[in-house]
Amino acid sequence: MSTTVQRGEHAPPPPSAAPTVRVYVPEHSMASELRAIKIVWKRDLVRFANDRIRIAATLVQPLLFLFVLGSGLQQISSAGTHGVDLKTFIYPGILCIAVMFTAMFSAASIVWDREFGFLREMMVAPVRRSSIVIGK
Repeated sequence: MSTTVQRGEHAPPPPSAAPTVRVYVPEHSMASELRAIKIVWKRDLVRFANDRIRIAATLVQPLLFLFVLGSGLQQISSAGTHGVDLKTFIYPGILCIAVMFTAMFSAASIVWDREFGFLREMMVAPVRRSSIVIGK
């Protein structure tokens, strides 16, 4: 239902304005910041739990590096490590790689949130941005 205004006619009056609604924004407190951190953290945990491939990759990748590469390269590098077991030698590196891949997946989730508009909704929430970052 549209109305067109011909030349020389007056436009119809605008519809009556809706009554003003008062919005209550609670004061910033440590409880509200902790709640925001908990909500963002819980959302990411739910998304992680629903992604079976990501769970499998997170668990299998370090074990693959440690046992397959560690055992396979042990034979080659036995002379160069002066008797130190290669698995003991590469274990800290595997931990760093696992942490790095977890951080990369977290960064990818931020990109997805931005792509689908959820990041904008989080940024306009009445909480500090640092709370959102800590929750992520």
